[in-house]
Amino acid sequence: MKQRLLIWLGLALSALMLYYSFRGVDVVALGRGIARIGWKRPLAAATIYLATFWVRGWRSGIIFREHHGVGFGMASVSVVISYACNNLFPLKGGEMVRALYLKHKAEIPKSISLGYICIERVFDAIVIIWILASCLMLAPASRAALELRQTLAVLWVAMLGSLAGLIALILWSQRLTCRITAMTKSSRLPGVRFAGEKLCNFLLPFQSIKNIWVFLEILAITVLIWTVEGLVFYIFLTPSAGAFSEAYIWMAVLSLSFLAPAAPGNIGLYQWVTLFVLELFEVDKTDALSLGIVAQASQFLPITTLGVLLGICDGGRQLLRTFVSTAMRDVPDDTN
Repeated sequence: MKQRLLIWLGLALSALMLYYSFRGVDVVALGRGIARIGWKRPLAAATIYLATFWVRGWRSGIIFREHHGVGFGMASVSVVISYACNNLFPLKGGEMVRALYLKHKAEIPKSISLGYICIERVFDAIVIIWILASCLMLAPASRAALELRQTLAVLWVAMLGSLAGLIALILWSQRLTCRITAMTKSSRLPGVRFAGEKLCNFLLPFQSIKNIWVFLEILAITVLIWTVEGLVFYIFLTPSAGAFSEAYIWMAVLSLSFLAPAAPGNIGLYQWVTLFVLELFEVDKTDALSLGIVAQASQFLPITTLGVLLGICDGGRQLLRTFVSTAMRDVPDDTN
């Protein structure tokens, strides 16, 4: 019931954001704006965006290095399929499909895979917040920059809090696992023992990155991922003073907004956030909406197409059937 409610909430929010994004926009002028962008910039953006997934696969391979069956190739394919399914399913269903894929290919329990995926997402959040805060500090003085700089304190607190929480989980995950096991193994309730086992599995990956060099390696690769991805947005902004920082602010705000429930592919949310950010930098609404539509298409179409093709060629039909029949139900799945 809760999942269905979140799905309908996401669809409603996306529809509302689409309405506000397109309200009062001249469709003919919008078409001209899209035509002015041409095909070279979307092609370059799509190429750069696809390149980030091999870097993500490199990072994923490092995080999963204790599982020798997960090499660079399998890690990269799992990431691509995950993002493609996020564009096709609500509630970030691609993460569950990725966990199912790794269980199918490398026999890694889903709860352990989700722990590794959580580590990636925490590193992403820390780096994105750092990029956003840094760009706000370096952005040329303007009304928009001054307004956004008022959030700097909140951003630094969020980043430091996320970093502190991650370090705490890394340092105390083994102790927490022992404590949870001691509390749940003697329970007479099967559900309590089941939940305890899954939580211990989820915490297990945090023990694999206790090495400071591994931690710094993952952090450096994450910075590289988002530095390269920011170039996708820079391509669409007319080169001018401050365009570089504006592009990374656009990327960071968009990426953080994707935590909200929305329609598959973040349709509606993407356009609304793009308008919100670019209008602050005095970009015309029609031009901003044109940029948002083309920028999303340059990311949505190539990775979704590639992910679907890889999934079909690598047992994706069976995975999708399993995902639809288990992961999207309102009852828990009793498999690992």
